[in-house]
Amino acid sequence: MKIFYKQVEAIFDELVAIRRRIHQNPELGLELPNTIKTITKELDLYNIEYEIIENCGILAHVGKNTGKTIMLRADMDALPMAEETNLSFKSQNENVMHSCGHDIHATMLLGAAIILKQNEDQLNGYVKLLFQPDEEGLKGARLMIKSKVLENPRVDAVLGIHVVPGQFLDTGTILGESGAIMAGSTSFDIKLTGKGGHGSSPENTIDPIYAAVQIYQGISSIKTREIDAQEPLVLTIGEFSFGKANNVIPHSGSLAGTIRFFHRETGEFALRRVEEIATSIAQGLRVEVDFKSGVFLPPVVNDEQLTEQLLPYIKEEIGEEKVKDFNFKFMSSEDFAFYGEVVPTLYLNIGAGSKKDGYEFSLHHHKTLFDENVIKDGISSLVASVFGYLNN
Repeated sequence: MKIFYKQVEAIFDELVAIRRRIHQNPELGLELPNTIKTITKELDLYNIEYEIIENCGILAHVGKNTGKTIMLRADMDALPMAEETNLSFKSQNENVMHSCGHDIHATMLLGAAIILKQNEDQLNGYVKLLFQPDEEGLKGARLMIKSKVLENPRVDAVLGIHVVPGQFLDTGTILGESGAIMAGSTSFDIKLTGKGGHGSSPENTIDPIYAAVQIYQGISSIKTREIDAQEPLVLTIGEFSFGKANNVIPHSGSLAGTIRFFHRETGEFALRRVEEIATSIAQGLRVEVDFKSGVFLPPVVNDEQLTEQLLPYIKEEIGEEKVKDFNFKFMSSEDFAFYGEVVPTLYLNIGAGSKKDGYEFSLHHHKTLFDENVIKDGISSLVASVFGYLNN
């Protein structure tokens, strides 16, 4: 039917300009003053009420403070990496880049706020629109929840959307399915301290590198020997840091990694076994070990009832052929998952330029590009979901 799609097209050029402004001026973590200024300027222009949360987030409001309440959420922060595209609006901030599409997410949420405001008299409920900081650092969602964005009035459901370039999804095609759709994750850091010395006399040392190699091999067996073969788990060592000279056995060093999973109990088991294996091997080799784990991020889970309720409205708005169950799960993680531990959630992954259409790089790459036409389908899907949820 494309009821809202046509309204989005009327402001599309304006939204693209905003997206490019945000892209050109990326900011990190909880420090997003220019991004907040850009977004709130547009909210003011359209008379959309909002409040600043913890000096780093924006919570806008549309609709009637009666009946059900739904919250739409988008992240705003960028990544600490240099941009290597040839875009006319490439990042002007050194070693900061919107390579995860959060500039598009924020733009889509802003567009949804504008369309909802224009149709506010037809809303039978209340809409909160959260522009969240620090998704990449995993502090943003928890800070917003702690700041009671899900209360006063109580939020009944949360909806989010993430762009996906450089893969199999055509622009505007939505991965629509219930259950765990993005992996949970946690990290670990293992510091090993032995006794350094000259490489010619290892018998006078306690070699932390040797211990680290055994630990690496030992924890690699968790997936192959301790987890059901049909249970997804990715255990990655991404840091292995020891020594600075080829003839010196170092005194200490560290290795660090991540664990990704689709069931909380699997992640908890794997993390516990990493610590147990690292500790036992280190003790056996007379090496001191200091084990630290990072934030435990649960999987992103689409509530079955909410998914079944809202997908028909999205299909009606953007076309049934654009909403598909590919039976595909992303091993990447998202702090949107924290909202799902409190209220029912639906998270949509939407194509923003497929590999076959020339979008070679996916997320978190220095040369990542996005098809800005995704903005139209993204906003239309969000708005259709809101009306479907509140008015039925």
